[in-house]
Amino acid sequence: MGVPPGRMRSHARSLGFTLIELVVVIVIMGLIVRAVAPNFSRTLRVARVNRASQVLSGDLERAFALAARQRKPVRITWDNGAMQYTVKDRLSGTVLMTRGLGTANSAFNVLVVTFSSSPFDIYPSGLASSALTVTLTELDYSRRVQMTRAGLTLVGP
Repeated sequence: MGVPPGRMRSHARSLGFTLIELVVVIVIMGLIVRAVAPNFSRTLRVARVNRASQVLSGDLERAFALAARQRKPVRITWDNGAMQYTVKDRLSGTVLMTRGLGTANSAFNVLVVTFSSSPFDIYPSGLASSALTVTLTELDYSRRVQMTRAGLTLVGP
């Protein structure tokens, strides 16, 4: 006793997907990706700017520590063309640290960075030549790193 030929065909036919079903699934997946992509892109921008501002804050604190430890003034300069800041021994000119914020080989790749003053000196006594404000911006998001003359740093909007 066998299976009628019509039943066998319908069973074999239901094992796969039709072209229309596949197209519908691909269109739905495309719409979901299109809706999520802008939010994901903004999240990456926000994370990059936040990380860059935290690293900058740490580097400013490190510069104060270097000045005190070496008992020599330290100078921080911002190079807008290279999109990097440099920490140097002010007397000898020896470069102690360099960090890029907007270069292609940088982990941060922030588009706009503004320093309120450059060069900026930190003295071994624990005071700086002036207060400093650095603004990091990428498209629609920005962070501000503020530092007092005494070396207190604050990262905020």
